[in-house]
Amino acid sequence: MSSTIIKSVISLVLISLLSFTSEAQISKEFKNKLADEMKFIANVYSQHYAPKQWKEKHLGWNLESELGTALAKINAASSVYDYRNALADFIESTQDYHVAVRFYSTEKASLPLSFRTFEGKTILVGIDRKKLPLDSFPFAIGDELIAIDEIYITEILSDLVLSKGKNVPGTDLAMADMFLTSRSARSNMKVPKGPVSLTFQRADENTPIRHQLIWDYQKEQIPGGGANLSQLTESATLESNKFNRLMPLPMMMSNEALDFADINSDWGIGKKTSFVPKLGEKIWASANDSIFDAYIYSNHAGKLVGVIRIPSYTPEDADAAIAEMAGLIQKMEKLTSVLVIDQVNNPGGSVFYLYSLVSLLISESATTPRHQMSLNEKLVSSAVDTLNELKSITTLAEAKKIIGETSSGYPVTLQFVTYVREYCNFIIEQWAMGKKLSDPYYIWGVDRINPHATTRYTKPIVLLVNELDFSGGDFFPAILQDNNRVTIFGTRTAGAGGYVQSIQFPNLFGFSNITITGSLAHRENHKPIENLGVTPDVEHNITVDDLRENLGFYTSQINEVVDSLIK
Repeated sequence: MSSTIIKSVISLVLISLLSFTSEAQISKEFKNKLADEMKFIANVYSQHYAPKQWKEKHLGWNLESELGTALAKINAASSVYDYRNALADFIESTQDYHVAVRFYSTEKASLPLSFRTFEGKTILVGIDRKKLPLDSFPFAIGDELIAIDEIYITEILSDLVLSKGKNVPGTDLAMADMFLTSRSARSNMKVPKGPVSLTFQRADENTPIRHQLIWDYQKEQIPGGGANLSQLTESATLESNKFNRLMPLPMMMSNEALDFADINSDWGIGKKTSFVPKLGEKIWASANDSIFDAYIYSNHAGKLVGVIRIPSYTPEDADAAIAEMAGLIQKMEKLTSVLVIDQVNNPGGSVFYLYSLVSLLISESATTPRHQMSLNEKLVSSAVDTLNELKSITTLAEAKKIIGETSSGYPVTLQFVTYVREYCNFIIEQWAMGKKLSDPYYIWGVDRINPHATTRYTKPIVLLVNELDFSGGDFFPAILQDNNRVTIFGTRTAGAGGYVQSIQFPNLFGFSNITITGSLAHRENHKPIENLGVTPDVEHNITVDDLRENLGFYTSQINEVVDSLIK
């Protein structure tokens, strides 16, 4: 089925037949319709999933085989959950953190706790004391979770990893940890409610203690769990001017951020502050209402070190964020000997906002990854429209009038207009050659990121990463590492290596959209980011003992790297 057909059904109303409650009501005709829907979705992946060949080569993934498995599950299904699970399992077989299916549902449940598993032990790392004061919840950070409702936690985590699709072990486990206390039916999870029994073992004791809480449960407000008629809408983008509606900004954002958005903990994804402890005694810190959490501390030798937290690449106001970051960089350049950038648990976001941040950290132009892009009529049509929109531009004033002062924080220049024109021509030419997957090329033609016009950090940089850095959280360290600009510390990133596209169309599953990876990015060494991620220059795994000591060893190891760069 061509992308023209896919495009023609976008924004139509959802057609759903999920109105049954028992096996007797499930007819063979209905299962046949679901099977046809599954084949349509498989065809979308066959025609538009950019990493398809890479997945076949790297993982041995086979679309036809996975489709056969999904059809068998549909034939054997006896509930709405079973039908949806067949689709979810098919999509997750790609082992791709960008792909997902989201259902129309409001049902969700959570507990005001956060856990992370280290060395085979699931440790309490976050407590919302506004909801669980000490007198009603007498446990502390560092205590171990043994069981939930008398089921061993290892078994629960194993089931969660399997149910969400196996990919990178460290990332899968960290995500399963978050699913322990955050469940949503929109991602086809079974949502618990009512009392829940948690069995803990305190850090300084040997006897398990059972404690009861109750799930903070939100019931389903959509009749049939999303099975009613619902109006589909296009996903919003960061930019709203006419130019970016013609050629939308590519987004590098993990769907997992949506699943964990409610986690109120420094161990959550995309939070302003992270679990990284302060690295030294602060002599200056950014204001509480600042966009970025930043500070300067003095190390044991009296040298000043700067720290800036980048929680995501999706700011509410990109221009304001870049302006504030530029002010921070000016201060850091003037006062500090080394800059530490904390990018742990970063879900990604806008590629050009990311490029804008890179521009503040370099003294000479930096290369960018090249993307093999999935081509279709919509992309080609956008390229044609954009070329027509840009053809009259001959001056910088005209460029800024049509495009704006910036594109998600990235400065608009006549050179940028030339980049975009070349990109549009490339898309059109590749399509004319009959290609459905392009040759490797640069997003919007930007092959190099130039240093910021007035502000840049010229001294050593330590970049903190971990297994919950997705998408843009993979690209930022990849670009800086490929250009020999940083020393990366931590654990390897998730490896979500491309930009993401959302597809919406009428369906029989009651889902709002599916996402596919629209490009496969290649680094300077020609290796994909997808599935491989970014390996740190200095690898460090957090241990249980270190966690219980407020990550003192983790902090000391970061400072060791900082000290070596100062010397």
